Amino acid sequence: MERKTTSIKINPDIWQEVKINCIKQRIDISDWLEQIIQENLGKQIKKIYQKEGITASGRNKWGGMNVF
Repeated sequence: MERKTTSIKINPDIWQEVKINCIKQRIDISDWLEQIIQENLGKQIKKIYQKEGITASGRNKWGGMNVF
């Protein structure tokens, strides 16, 4: 997977805790952040699907296909 270098602004105390946590878990900070972001996006998408009546199969609550 290709990665792009970017920057974020974050509270230094929180960043220090993230670094410590990742070292303890032996996980790369980038991998950890990607995992957290993907989990969060997944939850948001699931909420949108539920609100719109879309199932995991891609069909809406009336049985029709959803087109995005």
